[in-house]
Amino acid sequence: MSDTTLDRAAPEHASYTYGDSSRPGVLLGFPLRQVVPVGVGVLVATVGLMAGLFVLVVVGPLVGAVVAFGRWRGAPLYEFAVPGLGLL
Repeated sequence: MSDTTLDRAAPEHASYTYGDSSRPGVLLGFPLRQVVPVGVGVLVATVGLMAGLFVLVVVGPLVGAVVAFGRWRGAPLYEFAVPGLGLL
């Protein structure tokens, strides 16, 4: 065996940035702006069950989940809710 050494540059270590770990959630770690649309969707589903309108049972939670977790152009949909309602 020969004693040749390879002169390689040491690989650079990746640096990671993590979010603020001390942000508390309201329900299961979710912020209030995500809990409210889901809660409203569940309430609409409850009213739909009591009134016999089964369309509301499906549509209410579905719309609530889309508003709470959906994104449009990279921004959460709940950020567009207040200005969007102002246009109505």
